[in-house]
Amino acid sequence: MADYCHIPSLVQVAGPAIEPLTLAETKLYLRVDSGAEDSLISGLITSAREMAENYTKRSFITQSWCLSYDHYAPKRVMLPRPPIQSVTSVNVINCDGSQQAFTNFYLGALGDQLIFDAIPLGAIIEITYQAGYGSAESAVPQALRTGMLTHIADMYEDRSGSAAISGRTAALYDSYKVVKI
Repeated sequence: MADYCHIPSLVQVAGPAIEPLTLAETKLYLRVDSGAEDSLISGLITSAREMAENYTKRSFITQSWCLSYDHYAPKRVMLPRPPIQSVTSVNVINCDGSQQAFTNFYLGALGDQLIFDAIPLGAIIEITYQAGYGSAESAVPQALRTGMLTHIADMYEDRSGSAAISGRTAALYDSYKVVKI
């Protein structure tokens, strides 16, 4: 029998409050002096971050995520979009809609795995957590920030709509890419 009910769902609860790059530093990198394209460049910063996060499978600036399971969660749960800062809550939602907090868990030694002392059971199991390198631009590793700048420069120069990550940008991201073993 297939375990189709056990496929988790991941939803971003709250995005980052800021971007890893400021408009000023990005304009400096692009050698743009006027403010005529500030809106475009701000959009490119957000697009580059989103694409970089999807490519590396990481969260750069602090953000909240909710991982949900139907019926039960496994004893060990790899939390997507690391680095994990904290687990905000684990809630068991019953068939009647009532909720109860589940507290029999801890983070593994590497901080990316939630381990339950007892398996939570219910209609839905929701794990809410915060992930990211921190809440300041400077918390994001420089290689990721530089990769974003090169990606933004590529998108700025080629306005045909192609936003593909180039080889030079990927080289900066690759050492931070989450790889399943």
